[in-house]
Amino acid sequence: RVRVEAALALAHAMPSTSFARCDTVVPVLAGALRSAGKPSAAVVATQAEDRGNFEKWLREKGFEVIASEATGAALAQSMAGRGSAELVVVAGGPSEINQGARSVRGQAMTGSALLVLAVQEPDVTAVDRSLRDDRATGVWFLGRGPETFGAAVDDLMRRAGGGSIASTESEALAVECADA
Repeated sequence: RVRVEAALALAHAMPSTSFARCDTVVPVLAGALRSAGKPSAAVVATQAEDRGNFEKWLREKGFEVIASEATGAALAQSMAGRGSAELVVVAGGPSEINQGARSVRGQAMTGSALLVLAVQEPDVTAVDRSLRDDRATGVWFLGRGPETFGAAVDDLMRRAGGGSIASTESEALAVECADA
């Protein structure tokens, strides 16, 4: 909700002005228009089994999974032309998470996405503190069940993203995004 409303405000206030990270506004609006308000997600996980689980759990939470890859660089290529992702799950060991999260943050289509870092509990201290402490990031421990994953996603979206867009708002939102 916050990302889309901010993108709309910027699009209306400064439709032809360049500013820092202005390249992230259009993908956010395009993603909201394409999905008609249904949140989109992406997954970065080195293990195919983890990718499959996260994709399934995200779909069960009402997300449209628009890309799922083993690395952040591959995710960026895979997402070309698909709009932005509101949420990205990055899973693996500390080095994969640190590298994957930085790659995700460096891309226009995922740079402002909420991040769920899925890591083994003993490895959490090896994940870069700037990533762990970021308000737009949540940590979930690998090996726990889908219900705890869903709770972590809900908490992160409430805390940092202003919550989900209600289905009753989605049609009006899509029209507003198209106008912007």
